Amino acid sequence: MDSIENDKKQQEEILELIRLGKTKAQIAEIMQVSIPTINKLINKIDPQKVKEAKDEANKRKEEKILELIRNGKTQTQIAEIMQVSITTINKLINKIDPQKVKEAKDEANKRKEEKILELIRNENTHVEMAEIMEVTADTINKWIRKIDPQKLEKVRNEVEQKREEKILKLIEDRKTHEKIADIMNVSVTTINRWVSKIDPKKVKEARNKANTGERKISKKSEHKKNKIQETRENQGNKITNIDYKQLKQKLEDHTITQGEIEEYRDYLDDKYNKIELKEVILMSNIYIKTKRANEAIIFLTILIENEDMKHLGKDRLIKARNETERIGRIQKAKVLIKDNKNIAQIVEITGLSEIEVIKIIDQMQGDIEK
Repeated sequence: MDSIENDKKQQEEILELIRLGKTKAQIAEIMQVSIPTINKLINKIDPQKVKEAKDEANKRKEEKILELIRNGKTQTQIAEIMQVSITTINKLINKIDPQKVKEAKDEANKRKEEKILELIRNENTHVEMAEIMEVTADTINKWIRKIDPQKLEKVRNEVEQKREEKILKLIEDRKTHEKIADIMNVSVTTINRWVSKIDPKKVKEARNKANTGERKISKKSEHKKNKIQETRENQGNKITNIDYKQLKQKLEDHTITQGEIEEYRDYLDDKYNKIELKEVILMSNIYIKTKRANEAIIFLTILIENEDMKHLGKDRLIKARNETERIGRIQKAKVLIKDNKNIAQIVEITGLSEIEVIKIIDQMQGDIEK
């Protein structure tokens, strides 16, 4: 009686393993018996039950293969996942209804397309897409070429519109191109290219808003303004030269205070369209030497865009801003070098050339040795 019960239990176990797609060798290994013993046990089972178990195994295999195809897996990947040879996978696929295989492949292409379009919306590069989807960049390019051009154009327009809105908002917030590049995690060169594609009227409007906002921020309370004006009137016109020379000397001696910087900026705001170029340059140098190149760029940009400042010479202001942007990139590079960023990352973030970055590193190392 025990023998019959034992045989029945073994038969049920064998049928379940067959349903799971196990081979006779695998069943023998799991049950820790020989393959001939497994053959004898299978021969004792009702052939109809064995057939049903095999049919169930084939159905499960088919469903699994179709799902893997839907998920964009190649035959090589499917073979690895199912732990069989590619030849076996090919045989199994050939046994499946061709219409089901076609539908699974169509679904895979649809999912793939949706994923790629989503990655484009997120502004991922082709290299980043390749890493995310675990394929080569060439494969990504091939897949993109298969997408309906109208869909691609629509998504790319969405991306450009979203990017444009973000850039214009950052310009309104008085952010420099360098700061925008830092926020959007791209190079300054890329930001310059993106800005050049935006309607110039929109850019000008954003900068005018920044100008208005800057004026509001820079204006102190009426009480403080009146007090400053009263002091200047009492001291006479000499304060212009005295303040200028004193501040210039303090800047060179590294003794200038934050309060003196703010007072000088207030003074320039009050002079408005009567300020001189040398005073503008001093303000810019103060920002640069106090590691605030971004504020210098904002300051110069506002003057460039202000029609009331034509007497300063737009070309000279642009030249000063370009030089300030270069200094700002160098300052940013030095911070990144201290943060142990590699040369490629520094080049990408700052927009400097590889040679420029290497020179900065050499200079910093030389300063340490001194």
